Amino acid sequence: MSTLKKQIEQLNKVRDQYNPLRSLTMSAAVSRLEQAERGIYCDLQWTYRTLEKRYAVLRGLKRLRLGALLEMDWDIRTFPEDQLPKGCTQADADAQADRLRAVYENIANLREAIKALGMAEFRGFAFLEKTGENGQPVKNPSEIRSLQPIEQWFWLKDRAGKWRFDPAFARSDASGVEADLSTLIFREVEDPINEIGIVCFIYEALGKKDYAGFIEVFGIPSTFFIAPQGVNSDDMAKWQAMADALMGDQRGVLPAGSDVKTVGGDVRGVSPFENFIKLTREDLVLAGTSGKLTMLTESGSGTLAGGAHMDVFEKLAAGDAREISEMFQNAIDIPLLKAEFPNKPVLAWFEIAAEEIEDTAAFVDNVTKLAAQGFITEPDQVMEKTGLRVQYREPSQPVQPFANRGQGSEVKGQTWLGRLFNRQPAASTQQPGTDALLKSARSVIAQATASDLKPVADRLAQILDETPDGELLAALEKFRDTELPELAKKALAGTAGAEALADTLTAALFNGIEQGSGVGDQGSAKTGKKA
Repeated sequence: MSTLKKQIEQLNKVRDQYNPLRSLTMSAAVSRLEQAERGIYCDLQWTYRTLEKRYAVLRGLKRLRLGALLEMDWDIRTFPEDQLPKGCTQADADAQADRLRAVYENIANLREAIKALGMAEFRGFAFLEKTGENGQPVKNPSEIRSLQPIEQWFWLKDRAGKWRFDPAFARSDASGVEADLSTLIFREVEDPINEIGIVCFIYEALGKKDYAGFIEVFGIPSTFFIAPQGVNSDDMAKWQAMADALMGDQRGVLPAGSDVKTVGGDVRGVSPFENFIKLTREDLVLAGTSGKLTMLTESGSGTLAGGAHMDVFEKLAAGDAREISEMFQNAIDIPLLKAEFPNKPVLAWFEIAAEEIEDTAAFVDNVTKLAAQGFITEPDQVMEKTGLRVQYREPSQPVQPFANRGQGSEVKGQTWLGRLFNRQPAASTQQPGTDALLKSARSVIAQATASDLKPVADRLAQILDETPDGELLAALEKFRDTELPELAKKALAGTAGAEALADTLTAALFNGIEQGSGVGDQGSAKTGKKA
């Protein structure tokens, strides 16, 4: 085959004058499908092309599937060094990868070529012609400069199963030129989406046609005006003119005794056409999404363009990408590497794949959870995943985190440490007198202990309030090593806590003696009688 680009453009301009959807019936669609089964594709493929432009559901599926495919980037992959075949080095793999990358970067329309092969999911097959600098077909992969898509309506398949290029649309096994597959990249899909799409389109068109007729008959109820009694023939003409004006969306009045009746309004709610059209669309969507997307516009379920279903199209695109990658590998990678790297296995290959983006926040969260369980993550791995320069430092002493440091650190003039020593006492199951004593004792001892530890608390509060978050750990460690020993000596030398404890024990002793001997109004512990 000679260069096809200009020839194809001229032929398409001529064929643009033909609208395959005009008078398209189910019998005509079945006839075109049967022609395709015999290898004659021109009429069916031109119909597919027009359907993709005019049928909203099919157009949406096409855009979403191809969009998800084209969002993927391509790269040249190699085996990891520890998985290389025996006798091969990383340098061998890198050399093959560099050569392949240079060839693919020289292809001017690689994105267009990937899109054309993706269209095989809708039309059943797709052809790309490998062309060189002058636009002529080439066989050597190193000479490829573009991959020219050849539309499906220019192809037919003869009885022997060989593909033929038929620009004259002769619809005969003997017409056209037999394809040289060595200059082509070819992808075929056995069950294309458009086979179902053309049937759904006709059913929906029929449903809309009947729906339009239904609305025309019942959308606006039939209206009848009843003339008042006693209207003579002379006045009837004037009355009729007034009624006609009112029917024509004008405003006015009718004589007394006139009436207006409508007929047919009660049947407008009984319409099967909306559900019928909905079912045809769902059939096509199920076909286009491999049965994963079952809703179109129901409330809360999203639409074809809804983000909730984009993962479905990403999975479908990943499958298409694997197949298309294999097409390129068989047509370009293997022939090129076998020719330029003889006696070496294939160590590099072209691949279309979604870019893997690591969730840094999730990774750091996992590292934190592992650390809480006693596991240490390698700094190199953390730097690789997050891009942050980190180093591991063994703590000399476990440091407990300070909870609720910022918001709400002070209540009623008390610091966080003050609240620690002024907790509310827990409920007691003792006698009422004992319960009151314990409550009072806790308060007295807590206040006394807080008095002894006040210098420590004040200094800690000052550090927490004045030190930036990033420097807090270092400041606390410095406080622990330099200031805390001296402050601890002063706190231990304080007597307020010891005196409060002694007073509490003395009060508890007298309280126990009083309750045990039955003194006062508490009664005997054994008899429960008054003393």
